[in-house]
Amino acid sequence: DDDDDDDGSDGNDGRESNSKDLSDRKGHRNKMTSEGRRRTIPKKRKEQRSNDNNIATYRVVTRLRVETFVAEISERREDIYSTSDPNVVVTHLLHQALDEARILLSSSTSSSSSLKDVQDLLRSWLVDLLVCYNLEYHHRGDERKEKGRRREGGGRRRDHDDAEQREIDVYFAKEGQMKAIPRLVFALIKSSLLRADELPSDARAHLHSLYAAMDPDHIVQGLYPNLS
Repeated sequence: DDDDDDDGSDGNDGRESNSKDLSDRKGHRNKMTSEGRRRTIPKKRKEQRSNDNNIATYRVVTRLRVETFVAEISERREDIYSTSDPNVVVTHLLHQALDEARILLSSSTSSSSSLKDVQDLLRSWLVDLLVCYNLEYHHRGDERKEKGRRREGGGRRRDHDDAEQREIDVYFAKEGQMKAIPRLVFALIKSSLLRADELPSDARAHLHSLYAAMDPDHIVQGLYPNLS
């Protein structure tokens, strides 16, 4: 019986030691979790505080709006002449002139010579437009005359017989939509945007940035004001 009591006491001691070890481990684990919680709670509070402080902040977002539309295509130049918008044409020329002036001014030391080069480019563009327009107009006239002769039963006239004097149209009299283009182009050439003797460089740079952001109607109003 004494032996049995000793064995039982030893078993109880082993159980108590095992339970003590488990309780120690459990307490150690609880201690670690409590310490971990203690360490993480301030971080969460700090993040919440930082979020509370950033409530009044703003963020600038740049969005690009893309619009698609169908553009009709024509094989005849007269359709382009008859549907052209002078304000849009001059606005496109203005943007090209400002880009060219910016490039020439950055690469040249003389602002007057650079702006004169841009003026010459605009004059050349207007001359090319007038030449193409007159060639198209006379070509259409010749085709109509040739069709009329064929209907009448006559042959084709020789070149020396058809050497009539052709009038050059410099005002786009046949196309009412384009009558304002020469006037607006010369207004752009004579404007303060492309003249170096009127404004200092800072004022001219301000005008360039201002006109580059304007719509066609306001650009034309600034280049060629309507006083009526």
